[in-house]
Amino acid sequence: MSQGTEYLSEDLENDTNTFCKRFPNGRKQIFRLLKLESIRIKSDFYLYDAKLYRKIQNTFQILGISENYIEFILFLFIRMEFSSFDDWISRSLNSNILHLIAKRVAGLGRSEYVQMIHAETKLIKFGVISRLHEKDDPVEIRDSFFNFLTDDSQETYGLNYLNRINEETHPISSFIFSKKDVSRLVSLLQDEGPCKILFYGSPGAGKTEFAKSLVSEVKRNLYKINNHKAEDIEEKRTALIVGTTLSKESKSVLLFDEADDILNEGGGSNGFHNEKVPEKKIWMNEFLDQMNGKLIIITNESDTIHESVLRRFDYSIEFFPAEPKQRLYYWNRILEIEKVKNRLSLEQIESLAHTYPAGVGGISTVVKAAKKICSQSSDDQFLSVIKDVMNKHTHLTKGKIQKPLLSSTPYDPTILHVDANLMDLEKLIEEFQNKWDDSEESNLGSLCLLFYGKPGTG
Repeated sequence: MSQGTEYLSEDLENDTNTFCKRFPNGRKQIFRLLKLESIRIKSDFYLYDAKLYRKIQNTFQILGISENYIEFILFLFIRMEFSSFDDWISRSLNSNILHLIAKRVAGLGRSEYVQMIHAETKLIKFGVISRLHEKDDPVEIRDSFFNFLTDDSQETYGLNYLNRINEETHPISSFIFSKKDVSRLVSLLQDEGPCKILFYGSPGAGKTEFAKSLVSEVKRNLYKINNHKAEDIEEKRTALIVGTTLSKESKSVLLFDEADDILNEGGGSNGFHNEKVPEKKIWMNEFLDQMNGKLIIITNESDTIHESVLRRFDYSIEFFPAEPKQRLYYWNRILEIEKVKNRLSLEQIESLAHTYPAGVGGISTVVKAAKKICSQSSDDQFLSVIKDVMNKHTHLTKGKIQKPLLSSTPYDPTILHVDANLMDLEKLIEEFQNKWDDSEESNLGSLCLLFYGKPGTG
């Protein structure tokens, strides 16, 4: 027979047919040879100790998949790993051959095999296998799972979808929230049991920054789902389960940012719109009911999240666009933290808070960027750099830049001809300003005034 480092399936088939034609007992001899070789290999090999078997077993335990399917997954892995074997299997396929292989290799009955290749099985939902359009060859191992099995650096499937967040965070006092909310969130994260927290509301309102600061406040590690690696729904679900399991074992917190697609019933990108709405809701409900560990989910939209999903969260906070008063507070706090407040006057800080609609996240990003730029170039004025970077940030995030604050008026109110007492009006404005400055409530409201009359009357 032919010899070589790789025996092509066509050569093997031709040599086998030639040998059997030449020798009447050729088939029996080949069968006996293969059987003896199989016995020899099996005598030195125990499947359950194999590295691949243990990796699959560990993954299935985390994802809640039956271990009965491990052997068949190994069969699919071998098909993808060895092209000659896959070619031989492909040429032998008919409507019953894979079922027979599943029965002989993995001990699966027909009903178990049919259930395994069904579109709603966990093997498909978590991206272990994917469905094909071939009736006789309905499934294959997914590239992501195959790569996991062949990568010795990956011990647990789905960990590559998570990033450990080590960046410096702002003190929790940098955010304008009631002490009651902060205290309850801290208690949930410090408790030994699982918890599910939802932050929702306007983009750029500081949800992500607050989540990072909150986890830092309770001195836990933070893991974040990498949406660039976990692109489709199967990978995101795997990341959720693996991440929350990790958070329980390591006493950390999992952050799922930009979770609109997986939460909202309106669908979205990356294949989420292809899934039926009831299936998405059912899966999310089951996950939230059964999950362990600690999870913070962030989404911009909440109107289309099903009520049954919303009521499963232990605590939720809605984030609103920062008002000028809040922005002024954020500017002062962040400039203090970055130790650059002395580079701007109070009037300049007030003007920035009035002009730009950025929340705490945007302000933090801009101040850090300006600080780095000015450290490398002594010619750049800090205020000029702040404005330049903030203009670009606001344009990028499609924000609206407000008109700058007007300078103090040159008019003397005592000589203006009006039908009201301007001194009383001035007193009213001062009282409102004092309430605005002293109030702990961020939704005090506005003071609206109407001045009307002919042009040029002041």
